[in-house]
Amino acid sequence: TSPALTSARFGRWAAAGRGHLEGSQFLIEDFSAQGASGRVALSGSVAVEATAPTDLHVRVEGLDPAALMPASSLRLSTRVTGSMRWRTTGFDVRAARGEGSLTLQPGRGPGLKPEGAVRLRVNGRSVAIDDARLAAHGAQVHARLALGTTTVQGEFDGELPLESLAPLFADLGLATRP
Repeated sequence: TSPALTSARFGRWAAAGRGHLEGSQFLIEDFSAQGASGRVALSGSVAVEATAPTDLHVRVEGLDPAALMPASSLRLSTRVTGSMRWRTTGFDVRAARGEGSLTLQPGRGPGLKPEGAVRLRVNGRSVAIDDARLAAHGAQVHARLALGTTTVQGEFDGELPLESLAPLFADLGLATRP
């Protein structure tokens, strides 16, 4: 337990966890970190031998992705909640499989305030966004994206009504002409 972890970039966090060795696995009963940027929790089993199963569950609650991005990045005000399950045998990342989902809710601060849902899949070292549906100020985007170790492939479509431009530009801090 640490009630006051501090990072210059990510601020103050409090972390606590419980776990124990059981046979060929380390069982994480609960490990969580809470900060202004949200809460991250981890539970499950981690192999300590090459043939033992690893089965991890990660949950994020009210996570602020803008707090994790460089200061010069896109202005974003949203909170993310969701979970993911990740499994493999031993330490074999290439054989890992995972699936999860995220929900985005508009934030209260300055910046773009998207809302929507994202479904994720992990296959080895590749991550797929199976279905992302995001919206802000009437504009909508739908995406499917595959991120490999050296490749990116995807499909995008969306709607951008003209009346959405002014509020979107305002959220991003961009000037518009009357």
